[in-house]
Amino acid sequence: MTRKRTVTWDAPVNNEDGTQISDALSYKVYNGAEVMGTTSDTYLEVELGGGTYQMTVTAINSAGNESNPSEVLTVEGRFPMPPTNLRVV
Repeated sequence: MTRKRTVTWDAPVNNEDGTQISDALSYKVYNGAEVMGTTSDTYLEVELGGGTYQMTVTAINSAGNESNPSEVLTVEGRFPMPPTNLRVV
């Protein structure tokens, strides 16, 4: 079973050298080393199943330079079982 969830983050405003970012950015969302998706928005809808996810985001500038990863967000993909014995009384 999977569920759609939206991962969000704040866009960086400066480069690592402290200068202001002046070009368009895109982002990659990772689960460990696996790319979950890319976007030009500051959010991404992802499918989560069971298990633990170690998610990070990187920013990519128009020259293709990718930032270091963000801090790790740990997400538990546990969902309750659906209700049972549905009836009308």
